[in-house]
Amino acid sequence: MRGLGRWLLLGCCLLGGVARADGPVTVELVLFRYTEAMDPARWPPTTGTPDFASATALQPAPDSGEAGFFTALPKRELRLAAVSTALRRAGAYEVLLHTAWRQPARAAGPIYVQSEPPAEGVMPALEGNLQLREAGAAEIRLSGNFLVQVGDQQVKVSPNQNLRPQELRYIDHALLGLLVQVTPDGDAADASPAPPTAAANPGPAD
Repeated sequence: MRGLGRWLLLGCCLLGGVARADGPVTVELVLFRYTEAMDPARWPPTTGTPDFASATALQPAPDSGEAGFFTALPKRELRLAAVSTALRRAGAYEVLLHTAWRQPARAAGPIYVQSEPPAEGVMPALEGNLQLREAGAAEIRLSGNFLVQVGDQQVKVSPNQNLRPQELRYIDHALLGLLVQVTPDGDAADASPAPPTAAANPGPAD
């Protein structure tokens, strides 16, 4: 599970309760690279680059007022800010993206995400799409395709797992770590912290 897995078991919060996400939900996502895995020789060239053209791009967070669907939330509304800060300070992880947005629970199309835009003509450190679908009465299916820049090449990482509303899920991969949490509207204020368990960190991403 790597050192990060043990750190998450000690330091992250797994929000208790299982709720059916029928109405709007807030999705919060933290994506980070393991700096020790940045040797291009470790990774085969990626073939069959995903087509992100059909994905819905997140709109920038508004300067004022409420963010609508598929619009990034202001930084002050990020619930995992402390976790993201701890990762940045640890030195072994490079946070590529930390964002959150609201969407209908049953939105069919994928969401396009990208790390901070680089200089013109330079590939972003990370880009990809993320899709959430209902998977039974109390679970959500997360499917994603991400391209992570390693040297002059891109490495494809494709997480595909189930999670529960309000659950903080850590998905591990040798190169890219993912933290994701889906919170139904109205549940955030009522959610009470519960001790994290190993179930919060099941298998690795592909």
